[in-house]
Amino acid sequence: MNPLRVSVCATLFLGLISGCTSFEIIDSQSPELAVLELDIGDTVKVVTTDGKNVRFTLEAIEDDVLMGDNARVPIGDIHTVSVERVASNNVDEAIEAVSMLVGFTLGLYMLEAAGL
Repeated sequence: MNPLRVSVCATLFLGLISGCTSFEIIDSQSPELAVLELDIGDTVKVVTTDGKNVRFTLEAIEDDVLMGDNARVPIGDIHTVSVERVASNNVDEAIEAVSMLVGFTLGLYMLEAAGL
């Protein structure tokens, strides 16, 4: 099999599986309670009460403020908080990823058999 083709196909496949994350809104009665479910190092997406979207890796929670790489969001200004979750924690999504891998592998073999 052509090494260049393998490299391109591998890159495409890694691009597909790297997108297996999603943001889940932390459902709580208040931003103060939602913040309690966050951990340092989480990737968070905050929508403020004035409609701004801020996405950052949480580095600290200090004096009622969420802090991250070039972000500082007062907890009182938070409308919703979402945290990034890895999809592989979900059985259905893991099955989907395995199915994609099998289909991708079969596709490579079919391309090779066709001489492409």
